[in-house]
Amino acid sequence: MPKKSLPKILGDWEQLLAGVAANQGELPHVDVYRAQLDAEITDVRAVQSRRSALQAESLQSTRDLRSFAARGKDLATRIRAGIVLQYGPRSEKLVEFGMKPSRKRRGAREKPVPKAKKGAPRKPAETVK
Repeated sequence: MPKKSLPKILGDWEQLLAGVAANQGELPHVDVYRAQLDAEITDVRAVQSRRSALQAESLQSTRDLRSFAARGKDLATRIRAGIVLQYGPRSEKLVEFGMKPSRKRRGAREKPVPKAKKGAPRKPAETVK
C-alpha cells in the first residue's frame, strides 16, 4: 500500500466532504460521519500549524545554542590567554586551570656508534692484516 502525504490525504477528505455536501439529500445516514470528518480535518490543520511553529522554534533554538557556544568559546580563550599572561607559559600554576604548562624540550640524544668487532673488518672490501 503506497503511503500518501498528509496534504494529499486532506485533499481526498475535502473532496469526499464536498461530494457528500452536494448529495446531502441522498446521503442523510452519513451526515454524522461527515461532521466528525470535518472536525478531524480542523484538528489536523491545527496540529499541523502547531508542528510548524514548533519546528521553527526548534531551528531558532539550535541557532541560539550555536551562537552561545561560539561566544563562550571565545570568552574561554580570552580567559586562558589572560591566565597565561599572568602566570607565564611555563608556570605549574596553569595545571589548576586545566591547562598544560610549556615545558623545556629534551635535546636530541645522540645514538652511540656501534663498536667494531675485533678481528672483523669494518668494510667488507678490506682484508684483515
